[in-house]
Amino acid sequence: MDFKKVFDTVPHQRLLAKISNYGIKGEILEWIKIFLTNRKQRVLVNGSLSRLSRVEVLSGITQGSVLGPVLFVLLINDLPDSVTSIIYLFQYIGII
Repeated sequence: MDFKKVFDTVPHQRLLAKISNYGIKGEILEWIKIFLTNRKQRVLVNGSLSRLSRVEVLSGITQGSVLGPVLFVLLINDLPDSVTSIIYLFQYIGII
């Protein structure tokens, strides 16, 4: 499965609620919230910026960050509870 687009569509508020439900609170939760929020973007095509001002980014996890994969795993951690499938979320491959 290709999870590339999922990184772009993670709703910040839903992710923060899940993280809080896992017991992560206080300064660490606030740090994660600051990492996710108050980001803005605008479009650049062929070297030309859009005329619109920057708009707030309400979803997505920064790709290439160290924290990104951890946040993604926290987001999908409860997936097996709500989806029945023969596909494993993670598979252990032992060393022979």
